[in-house]
Amino acid sequence: MRGRPAHFSMALATSSDLGARQTTVRRVLDALNLDALIVTAPSNIRYLSNHAGSAGILVVTRDAMHLLIDFRYEEAMRQLQASPLTCPTLKTWTVGGSYGEGLLDCL
Repeated sequence: MRGRPAHFSMALATSSDLGARQTTVRRVLDALNLDALIVTAPSNIRYLSNHAGSAGILVVTRDAMHLLIDFRYEEAMRQLQASPLTCPTLKTWTVGGSYGEGLLDCL
């Protein structure tokens, strides 16, 4: 579509597909004896959470997906989480200052 960034033209994953992807990541976390995975590449964040923004940090733990976003993405994520494309176990954190500070707060 004209005037829209290319990453918005791709279809979002279903909730069950996201759950399967997250299960795979968590199995690897267990196998490597890691507590968490920090994801910063926007394409990988989208793959695991459906967050299509250009900024954010995703922290994958054994029991939750922690998405750090700034105020620009709050409403979009609220709407996404209320839709059939919801990201299982997602918890959003609004970053007030820097993403680095937000990551420290989350961890």
